Amino acid sequence: MEKNSSSNFIKGDIVTYDKAYAEREKLEITQPDIQARYIQEINDDGTILLDGFFKAIPSKYVVPIPIDNELTQQLYYDNIYLGRVYEVGNVYDVEDISARQPLMTTINESMRDTPIWEAIQSGEFHFIHELQHWVEKNIAHDRIRINQFWQQHIED
Repeated sequence: MEKNSSSNFIKGDIVTYDKAYAEREKLEITQPDIQARYIQEINDDGTILLDGFFKAIPSKYVVPIPIDNELTQQLYYDNIYLGRVYEVGNVYDVEDISARQPLMTTINESMRDTPIWEAIQSGEFHFIHELQHWVEKNIAHDRIRINQFWQQHIED
């Protein structure tokens, strides 16, 4: 996996990690099937703590996720920003969190010809964390999330 400097990462960015390093160091990681991770802390000593990791790792092993990478299947775009208003007597559907559409499917199908879709098409950025920064700057809410309930579908 390509190594990358953390100079353009900020807390909250979605990244991945070098799996070979994690295996070699026998790192304890919660939910190891989910490789997309949020940056929890960027430390002065050159290490980064990712969510689900029990210890910080050197920044050179924290890797950006390309927009066209298969790991984007583990991400989704949270369309629900404002809290839902509930009314007495009304019944609301419960979201099936395991069936959320992957991030790029949502962008390509539901957001065609919107500013976010046009920015991706223009090649303005190449990595998910850059897209997060663009969304935060231009839409004012970072709605890109890791699907903690994502499961790799295994073909029989």
